[in-house]
Amino acid sequence: MQRRLFIIALCLWATFASAQRVVIIQGTTSLPDTAEKNYAKRMAETIDRALADFSLGHRTIPDEAVTSAALGSASVVILPYNAHLPAEEYAALKAFVQRGGKLIVFYSADTRLAQLMGFKLGAYIATARVGQWSGFRFNASAPPNLPPAVHQTSRNIRPALPSRDDAHTIATWQDDAEKPGEHVAWVASPQGFWMSHVLLADGDAWNKQRLLLGLVAAGAPDLWKPAAEHYLAASAHFRESRDFPASLAAIKTRAPASQSGAMAKALDDASSLRSRAETALAAGDFSDAITLAHDAELARVRAYGFTVPPRQGERVGIWDHSGAGLYLGDWDRTCTLLKNRGITDIFANTLWPGVAHYASDVLPRSDTFRVYGDQMAAALAAGRAHGMRVHAWKVCWRVETAPADLMARFKQEGRLQKTDKGLTIPWLCPSHPANLQYEKDALRELLTRYDVDGVQLDYIRYPDSHSCFCDGCRKRFEESTAQSVAHWPQDVRRAPLQGRFEAWRAGRVTRLVQDLSAFGRKLRPNMEISAAVYGRYPLCLRSVGQDWGTWLEKGWVDFVCPMNYTEDIAKFTAWTREQTALPGGGKRIWPGIGVTAAESRLDAVAVLDQIAVARAAGAGGYVLFDLNHIVADDVLPILAQSAARP
Repeated sequence: MQRRLFIIALCLWATFASAQRVVIIQGTTSLPDTAEKNYAKRMAETIDRALADFSLGHRTIPDEAVTSAALGSASVVILPYNAHLPAEEYAALKAFVQRGGKLIVFYSADTRLAQLMGFKLGAYIATARVGQWSGFRFNASAPPNLPPAVHQTSRNIRPALPSRDDAHTIATWQDDAEKPGEHVAWVASPQGFWMSHVLLADGDAWNKQRLLLGLVAAGAPDLWKPAAEHYLAASAHFRESRDFPASLAAIKTRAPASQSGAMAKALDDASSLRSRAETALAAGDFSDAITLAHDAELARVRAYGFTVPPRQGERVGIWDHSGAGLYLGDWDRTCTLLKNRGITDIFANTLWPGVAHYASDVLPRSDTFRVYGDQMAAALAAGRAHGMRVHAWKVCWRVETAPADLMARFKQEGRLQKTDKGLTIPWLCPSHPANLQYEKDALRELLTRYDVDGVQLDYIRYPDSHSCFCDGCRKRFEESTAQSVAHWPQDVRRAPLQGRFEAWRAGRVTRLVQDLSAFGRKLRPNMEISAAVYGRYPLCLRSVGQDWGTWLEKGWVDFVCPMNYTEDIAKFTAWTREQTALPGGGKRIWPGIGVTAAESRLDAVAVLDQIAVARAAGAGGYVLFDLNHIVADDVLPILAQSAARP
């Protein structure tokens, strides 16, 4: 029955896909394992999002659904990451190419496909230094209407090289100084295009959209007109307005007196560019129409930015997940950019229970430390030079990053958490005395060696409500309550012991916060202590043992950053108001804004709206998640001339 349903589903997909001019093939059976397939799914989603604004009627199908019938009337097929094609899929793509279809291939290892398109595959190459491949530049052989260059930081490539007279190189990689290198980025032939890496969602989003549209339209030129018509129609929309001039008028009504001149210039620019876009559309200059409409949209966003002016004394933070800055290892360059764009506080992810990006004697030293040097020292030096606060972002309890020998020792010593089903997971048990001491030793060493402006505790909780129920937790809970538990863990997951156990469990997490506050303030009296926390309090006390309301009330932390990651402004508003209204809340709440979080993707307008909500609720600042080229290139420039203007 299951096989029959699967076949029916594939047939339905094939029928539906046959009507599409552009088909994206998600890598599934062309890849060896779950991790690779999950990566391929993300790559397919990146392509899908990039094309969505042009409404090309594209659809995504998996490797196993690719047949000649499924490709139907498609003109262009995109393979975002499909390593080794099954024979049936290759045969269908060969037939597709032979009837005149065009392929756009990313980072495939399939030699048959390369040969079909007039290419030969080179060897896999890993980057020799940071920034070696920071983008690619097109040459005169490239199709028209592509961006001159595209930013992308790739760490490994597998070039395809021309092997026939009608195949040629159209782009080469360049470094972070825009100096061209010898490695091939893109090749082209009458059968389509091939990139030596995947297309990453790491910034320069508009140029990547233009790139994909230009390549698709090179294979199907008649798609330019509907793409331009749809883009101009869709880009007229702005918040509640569906009309471009009306949206400009609405923005103008919100102009603060201090910003009216700058706003007027941006509004005039937006109006002029939009008019030129419509003229280009009418004249059939479809590529120019799209570019001008996009520029008009940017000018409108700049104008809107002036409705959220800067606020004196507001703290503007950003989380840096890499722990090595935007430009890996170059903290001065990172801090120069962030300072100029209004950031006051950097939260640098420099230590986990299993690894440190500095010269620790308590924690294993990371590859980042070995390649780029002491990142804590470098971040602090650059931060001080630019007048910015640098907080050590400390991940607690999670040990996935620990070396194998250390993980084995934790497991042997019974220091890892167990779920209510008895599964061991890679988190240290907060109730184990050795784990508490280990976490404190790491923090004490950090504070002894580095004059940090702050420490932020992250993952200062349990992973979920199903942990920890290890034998040690049972023993220590029974000792603390002077009561034996007959059926573990069932008895502590229901009345009458459930509430008592949940309070005890949360207390194991709170103990680390309390102890850090005690010794941390002695070692670094001017240091700020903060925590990244779940937003729904007190629900998170029961679910993940995170009692951050008490931490604020007792003064054990100076502020908390609730991770209010959502695209829904009503939810963000409700959560932030609840948080600032708590005892000890107010300005000690800095909402986390999920610009590029798993739960949310926000453009500059949505970020500005959430900043305005945080201010209205009385928050003391906000923190952006997280430092990457999307945030740095698309969001921070708007904030720098408005809400976060230095």
